[in-house]
Amino acid sequence: MPCVKCSNGKWRLGSGKCMYTTLENCKKAEQAYNASKPKKDKKDTK
Repeated sequence: MPCVKCSNGKWRLGSGKCMYTTLENCKKAEQAYNASKPKKDKKDTK
């Protein structure tokens, strides 16, 4: 999910609320979100 700047000057993650005061804070939240998602198993397609 990308960080998007809101009209009020704050940042949001994807379609979430405009709650991050800086782009850096939003990117940190994005990294934490991605790290918490379960990994998909890659199966051989041969």
